[in-house]
Amino acid sequence: MSYIDYIVAAAPFLLLIISVIAGRVRGFAEIVISAAAVIVCMIIARQYIPEAAASVNEKFIHQRLVTYLASVIGNAVASGAESVINSLPDYLSGLLQNSGISAQMLADSADSSGISETIAPALETAVIIPALKSMLYALAFIFARVAGRIISSLTGVIVKLPVIKQINGLLGAALGGITGIILAALSVLIMNAAAGFLPETEFARAVGDSAVIQSLNEIIQSII
Repeated sequence: MSYIDYIVAAAPFLLLIISVIAGRVRGFAEIVISAAAVIVCMIIARQYIPEAAASVNEKFIHQRLVTYLASVIGNAVASGAESVINSLPDYLSGLLQNSGISAQMLADSADSSGISETIAPALETAVIIPALKSMLYALAFIFARVAGRIISSLTGVIVKLPVIKQINGLLGAALGGITGIILAALSVLIMNAAAGFLPETEFARAVGDSAVIQSLNEIIQSII
């Protein structure tokens, strides 16, 4: 295993630990308000983000993706059937094969746009839409954090009283774990989305080979 493998596997847990420590420092009042803002925001986001991601894809990405795929496939087909698969990016070759489209079918086809329309939904489902969902969840999380900070600043004077301050710190560490779990989940989603866009890199290999990341990703995907 390389250092990238260790970094990828450790990242979610480091975020969780840092959040617990930060919670102890920040205290219960600020954490509970921030956590409540995050939880409420994520509950609302879970209802609307899948539809929003699909809508963004349809309005702004789909046609551009079809045009791009048609260009890549058209250039590859011009080289002849035998070199089609070798000249295509690995992720695109895999999608073609999964869609039942062979190199010979590509070479014999004069309609690269039609083929692109066939495989574009597979690429969108595997990479584009999950990436959009990850970005939208990240934006929702940032919004919730900012809102929570603004609200919690109003309680700053009360929690500085001696006895309340100690209890505030201990409970803050426990509640920091809530934010840490959410941050860890977001990091897993973002790493998987990034790996989809960088399929031939060492980073993508590390993410794909990490049993920890893939197990966490399966759990997160079943929830969202």
